[in-house]
Amino acid sequence: QAARLEQILQPVFSLARHCGGEAAIISVHGVNWLTVSVAQATDAETVCLWLAKLWPTDLAVESSDPQQILIRRLLAEFPSMLASTAECPDWSGAIRCSDLALFSRLSEILQQRLPVPAPMLIPSDTAGPVHSLHQPESHGDNGLLFFMPLPGETEGDIVAAKALAALYQPAFYHWLREELSVGYVVSCHYQQFINTPGILCVLQSPGYDCQQLSLWCQQFFSRMTAQVEQLAEAPQVNAPQPLHHHRSILRAMEQLDPLIRAAACPEQQQTPSVVRLQQLHNYWAAHTEEAIQLSCGRPVQ
Repeated sequence: QAARLEQILQPVFSLARHCGGEAAIISVHGVNWLTVSVAQATDAETVCLWLAKLWPTDLAVESSDPQQILIRRLLAEFPSMLASTAECPDWSGAIRCSDLALFSRLSEILQQRLPVPAPMLIPSDTAGPVHSLHQPESHGDNGLLFFMPLPGETEGDIVAAKALAALYQPAFYHWLREELSVGYVVSCHYQQFINTPGILCVLQSPGYDCQQLSLWCQQFFSRMTAQVEQLAEAPQVNAPQPLHHHRSILRAMEQLDPLIRAAACPEQQQTPSVVRLQQLHNYWAAHTEEAIQLSCGRPVQ
């Protein structure tokens, strides 16, 4: 959807750049953000007029080969399972403008010409059973997202999770891709969806059903316990780059979502203690049955 929207709005992006500004679509924690910034009042009004004119009413994406995008489709669907807000529209926006009259004109253009969907109820209770989507065909790959949410929400816990992810990924890949040859996609990394951080295991396999893929993910955390217990120091984690260099865009994004600040302006990360890594790993190893899972594939025969 983001790629199609970017293609449709290319005239808007070109116009913004021609005016000395910038426009882009970026993804933050599984949420797509359209960002536009221009300096002159007349340019801002023109850009908004074109944005409203070109904005599509339908962003449904069809694919001739669903297997090619199986994991991408699951990843696109996953954030809605974790949404913690009770009511959430398909889109929302923020305008930052120093000219009150211009602000009113821009607001009127967008409100009158862009379709505003009715709020939709999104369930907030995501814990519990596996969410499974079975394909009707008797052939095709099986895909699984296996997500272990972070039990704490402090910055130290996030850094510890990223350090563990640096330890998990090579071991996960070696066991399931090189030793067992499970399938094409084998990944275990830190991920944050909306406001829920954690460890995400991703598997796509032509030969093993989703139940088996899930069992391997659960076993993996137990297999890693001995290695984590023997750690002498925490693995190094690369510091993230700032999300967006344009301050006005960052401030507008923060107005829509205050939680964006940590992602937008990451601070220097501290090295977590080995004890904290071990505590966090042991928690996940003991709670694998509570993982949030989304699968797509053939039913178990």
